[in-house]
Amino acid sequence: MVIAACGDNACPAAPDLHVHGTVAVAETAQARAAAPASVAGAGGAGIGSIAIVGGVGTVTVRGVPATAVVYVHGTDWPNQGDSLETALVANDSELDLVWFYCHEGALYHVFYEAADGVHHGDDDATGSCSLDAAAPASTALPAVAFDFPALDPGFQIDGALLQYDGVNPGAITMVGVTATLLPFARVDCSSCAAPGESGWQELHAIVWTADTAELGVAIFYLVTPGQVTLASPVPILPSWMLDDSTVFDATWRTCG
Repeated sequence: MVIAACGDNACPAAPDLHVHGTVAVAETAQARAAAPASVAGAGGAGIGSIAIVGGVGTVTVRGVPATAVVYVHGTDWPNQGDSLETALVANDSELDLVWFYCHEGALYHVFYEAADGVHHGDDDATGSCSLDAAAPASTALPAVAFDFPALDPGFQIDGALLQYDGVNPGAITMVGVTATLLPFARVDCSSCAAPGESGWQELHAIVWTADTAELGVAIFYLVTPGQVTLASPVPILPSWMLDDSTVFDATWRTCG
């Protein structure tokens, strides 16, 4: 087992194989929200107007409206009395993860990442949040197509079922099916934990199965040496299945 400290640039260099490609999925006809959350307001420089009711709605990204579905609802994060809504946001050429931070009914912060590996931000926001009494709503996500993202070089992972060299597309095998792993962002949460608890690192990735034209949006937690945890839920397009979490036996190291 080898684990290197964050920022030490200890990873051996991997040759760039110049692998390029395109991700393309059909329309997701029934994307059902995880919770009937409503968020209204504006998210700062990178995220414009926000209009979500019952867990579905629209968010303006780079000046263009996109469909949004809240697929995770959290409470008391990062502070007591907060709520955190995680949304998948898409138009025909855009796929983003957006987190809406609320406190006692007020939207105060937005964190976002685009699957292109370039567009991201952490902005103050204004608006309102609530949890409706009705059941979560459903919507259709449009067909989406985009080039492989700029890959994040922050980690190397080596396991029988999970590999990534920090330079080229990696591979992930679940239930006997091997897919392309396209990490597009990382989050250093080494200082996010409560006092006396350990922090963690996150790697956010597209999981692309070209044979079946299926796309998953995955968040990996790197906490324990020798293990990488694929967090649940993992939305899969276009079926909108939410995969269970999985723990991979794999060595990992940070690269800077």
